[in-house]
Amino acid sequence: MNKKIRKEYRRRIKNRETVCISLHLIPKMIKEDHVWRGCFYKGWTDEELRLLYDLLYNTAGHRWKEREVF
Repeated sequence: MNKKIRKEYRRRIKNRETVCISLHLIPKMIKEDHVWRGCFYKGWTDEELRLLYDLLYNTAGHRWKEREVF
């Protein structure tokens, strides 16, 4: 796994709010090229964002949010 993904995962997993926000915005960034992608995930590929989404969802997010398909 990419070092960049692991670092962002550790940064985001610290509390429920950041996990839920990430799980909400990552599909929008992939589908719609949302503004947040340019701010926080500039240079990230869709595959890297999907991996981050999967990590966040599988470790904690499944308790708080339904999985989105993108």
